[in-house]
Amino acid sequence: MKPPLVLTLGLWLLLAAAACGGGPARAASTPPAARPTPSPAAPAPPADPSPTSPAQTATASRPLAIVSSPNGMVAAVSPDGVFAWSFDPGHLGITKPALVTNGPNLLAYGGGSVAVIDRSGTVIGRGTAAADQPIFPAPTGLSWAWTTVDSTTEPPAPQTSSLWVAGVGQRPSRVRTWTGGYTVSASQWSDAGIVVVRLGPSCGAYPQSSSLVDPATGGEASLFGDGRWPLDVHAGIRVAKDADEPTVYVTGRARITRSYQLPVVGAGIDPSGTRLFVSTFGETGCGGRIATATSVVDVASNSQTMIDRFLAEAWLDDQHLLGRTVAAGPAGQAVWGPDVLVADLSGHESSLAVGTLVGVLRPQGSAS
Repeated sequence: MKPPLVLTLGLWLLLAAAACGGGPARAASTPPAARPTPSPAAPAPPADPSPTSPAQTATASRPLAIVSSPNGMVAAVSPDGVFAWSFDPGHLGITKPALVTNGPNLLAYGGGSVAVIDRSGTVIGRGTAAADQPIFPAPTGLSWAWTTVDSTTEPPAPQTSSLWVAGVGQRPSRVRTWTGGYTVSASQWSDAGIVVVRLGPSCGAYPQSSSLVDPATGGEASLFGDGRWPLDVHAGIRVAKDADEPTVYVTGRARITRSYQLPVVGAGIDPSGTRLFVSTFGETGCGGRIATATSVVDVASNSQTMIDRFLAEAWLDDQHLLGRTVAAGPAGQAVWGPDVLVADLSGHESSLAVGTLVGVLRPQGSAS
């Protein structure tokens, strides 16, 4: 979630999601009536949700937005703004867990531990990962990947990098190892394989190339070439941005090249693979006015709709985006709005919840 994703790479990475883990995740078995509130000083043990609760029935076929509240609570919110469940991540048994989503599940991780939380707010499994690396969940939400740099020598000496996978009931296993004048970093586990990027030894990360790795066999297929940051791969579409210019490249089922006035900080393909958003953010005009805008591109027609002053971070469904607004603060600093917003394809926006977007949980069996 790319890579974006700062002005260019920095914000991209900031927008990317991280994952979390373990123990009963929800604080109550019925949805709260308002936004998550701080836990009491001596909270009662969180209860498992009822498998036939009204909240589960109402949201079984709908996506759920996962939001981190300013008070530290994590909540699942339906498209109409109703909280399905919430919990205090401090109860997961993981120190300062990071959070990330894919498919139907939320993952929490940290210190080498991973917990998998399903759409009902229940921890359904645990596993392990590297203690100091971000993880990238599979589309099933039950497995995850990460990369390590195994070299003990400094560049320009050849570097060795490895790709690993693990999961619920699956011990870590090494999928592939690379050695050369570069390091390799994972960026996504897509429906076409695990996306990895070869990073050159320059000052700051520079993409020499990218590829898709089969998690079962370790087989590698070329994705994008020199100077291209992969942003999203889904439904036969592949999206990347130029490392130096505000330009987006689409390959696969469609061939599109688009350039923008502001730096590109992220992109995402909708669940059905019919549209993609491109988020841009930077300074414009005399005096460096902070600005952001989102382009929504129809893949078949290559037509474009712009949503000004809105930075999309994820698709809620095929018709709605989740994101936030930005304004100029003191000394020209960017001040992000406090709400996670929902925007339709015409650009109409409304508040979903106060907090920071973690990701989206898809209905079981739907496209990611």
